[in-house]
Amino acid sequence: MPQSAFAALPTQAQASLALLSREVEGVIPTEVGAWTIQVAELPQSTDKPPVVAEVETWANKSRVCLYYFECISPNAELATVERAFADAKAHEANNRAYPRLNRQNTCFYVGSSQTVAKRLSEHLGYGAAGTYALQLIHWAQPLQLSLRFVCAKYSDETPYAIVQALEDALWEDKQPMFGRQGRK
Repeated sequence: MPQSAFAALPTQAQASLALLSREVEGVIPTEVGAWTIQVAELPQSTDKPPVVAEVETWANKSRVCLYYFECISPNAELATVERAFADAKAHEANNRAYPRLNRQNTCFYVGSSQTVAKRLSEHLGYGAAGTYALQLIHWAQPLQLSLRFVCAKYSDETPYAIVQALEDALWEDKQPMFGRQGRK
């Protein structure tokens, strides 16, 4: 009976989650780095800012990175940030793909990447127009935001399921203003 396959799912899911719980125990980053980004100072040209090269050198071809963006501007008005982003998204400013807008928070985005410098470049607004990313140069420059980009490198042998579990936990902890939780 087809229904019997569904009846066993809760037990199978419990076993999978218990295994994942054991596997994720003790998984810590090999290194954590942080960079400050002044959004107003990002170049409008296609030249990527120096921070992208710095992150690329730091990552040193690491294929497993978790990261988040956090607003550290002392006088940032999150309602103003929300309005500027919502306007850019609604009008598809510069034909860019913008992520989901959640509730206001100083944490802007949580993600993982196998090519973190490229992903940073996309979030800054220098990637392909159709790639969902923060696209900061396309809407946030007038806001004079100061952001901290925090990134953790993990062993390249870290399985995808563990990386996703860690990203989901970071997302739950940070509750970012933009993006969505879970697999792509």
